[in-house]
Amino acid sequence: MRRDFDGRGAGAGRPGDQAVDRRERGTGVLAIRRATDVRGEISNASAEQSQGMAQISAAVNDMDQATQQNAALVEQGAAAAASLRQQADQLVQAVAVFMLRENAAAAY
Repeated sequence: MRRDFDGRGAGAGRPGDQAVDRRERGTGVLAIRRATDVRGEISNASAEQSQGMAQISAAVNDMDQATQQNAALVEQGAAAAASLRQQADQLVQAVAVFMLRENAAAAY
């Protein structure tokens, strides 16, 4: 008698057939477990990568803010230097009208 689709029939109860069926099912279960494990590893790696990218983004934003602050300080320093130069020129002009004794004797 041939084996029917439902597994009953001649030889359906042979131990060798059952062992092969169990091995095949066991192999399938192991493959499913491994696929599930790989999917979990990929998910964890993706989450770690997202956290890393968020940290990099925050660091870049911090560096950008520091660069903008430094640029503003440089502009303020340049403006202060120009103002100081202008004040120094005005001071030189203001004291130019005065003569020292040694210069005054030579002038007369």
